[in-house]
Amino acid sequence: MEQHVQPEGLGSFSQPVQNWFQNTFGKPTLPQEAGWPPIQRGEHTLLLAPTGSGKTLAAFLWGIDRLFRELAPEEGPVSHPLGIRLLYISPLKALNNDIERNLRVPLAGIRQAAADLGLGAPDVHVAVRSGDTPPRERRAALRRPPHILITTPESLYLMLTSPRARTLFHGAYRPSWTKSTRWLGTSAGCTSPSASNGFSISPRPTPTHRPLRDHPAAR
Repeated sequence: MEQHVQPEGLGSFSQPVQNWFQNTFGKPTLPQEAGWPPIQRGEHTLLLAPTGSGKTLAAFLWGIDRLFRELAPEEGPVSHPLGIRLLYISPLKALNNDIERNLRVPLAGIRQAAADLGLGAPDVHVAVRSGDTPPRERRAALRRPPHILITTPESLYLMLTSPRARTLFHGAYRPSWTKSTRWLGTSAGCTSPSASNGFSISPRPTPTHRPLRDHPAAR
């Protein structure tokens, strides 16, 4: 009996996402080709690659695709609990660039690709949280939690230590760290998407952690 093989990589994305990606980039980069299968299988994945290799989009795009599927109008009411579904963590100095390149551009492009196919595109609610976020926007996020939250490590810490704000993360299925070079001890760019329904953050390495520069993959 022939077994059905589940596609991996770009072929496993929804058609609007595939069309947008191919029309925009042509084909995946090596970090994307290598990273998508374990990310799509729900494994904790670390991508170590030079700047400009597409590793941040590799980590983020599968979460966007999954969110579009969840919120697709033809699939009826959304069944997931209220709260943040996709968490994107970036250093403050890279925040604006990451939001534009890896969030706004893909979201707009995927919506247009869906429209070109005659498909409806869901309304994805996005919020940014940093030290510069006005109090009224912070309160608005608590009243109407976004589907995607873009934040800095410092602001994430403050939110996780706030009893009220911490509840927003109960439904998050994909935290994604980007450019974590200060923590990992290497000058190469690094992105780590983590697929989980709960996650913890350690501010410093434990004795069992080895600096990434000492790992064979970083040599």
